[in-house]
Amino acid sequence: MQLWTPHLLSIERNYRTARQNDPARVRPIPLLAELLCHCGWYELDQNQAALDTLAAAKAICDDQYGDRPEPLTALVCSNIGVIHAARDRPKQGLEMSNLALKLRRICLPPDHPQIGESLNNCAGGYHDMGQLEEAQKLFEDSVALQERTAVRNENLLEGAYSNLGLNLMAMERYDCEGSLGEQNAVAKSYIK
Repeated sequence: MQLWTPHLLSIERNYRTARQNDPARVRPIPLLAELLCHCGWYELDQNQAALDTLAAAKAICDDQYGDRPEPLTALVCSNIGVIHAARDRPKQGLEMSNLALKLRRICLPPDHPQIGESLNNCAGGYHDMGQLEEAQKLFEDSVALQERTAVRNENLLEGAYSNLGLNLMAMERYDCEGSLGEQNAVAKSYIK
């Protein structure tokens, strides 16, 4: 993806410059925000490029939607949170993940898998800051939501279970009941 980074940054920079120079003529375009959001995500290994691109997407969403909660704004915030976490900035990551969760809880059905994803991301922030009990509750909520949702996303569920197991291992909790106990058994087998 590094091949696309210069083009992506050029689009982002030209939009930002045009918007600053003539905001009445250059309107915020949600489709551009969505494009920047997805492209920025694929530049994850280029952390600063990803953050710059996602910041432009967030600015477009803020201009277009204001305080109105929208799924696109939540997705942008979620991606920004994950990139902050990848850059070892758990506090900033948790802040953006909490914002994404708040927005998703308002504008999506209560059992939507993206809410489970946000719960998982928030839990990851707490885990990275060493607040394992807070993380545990959110990981459990994420798994439970994603297990019962009608629109199941196996990738999100797998990530939630994996993170739940890692958190339990960090807390040295290896004996649990039910599906959490099954996850612990799998996690324990990797320790040996």
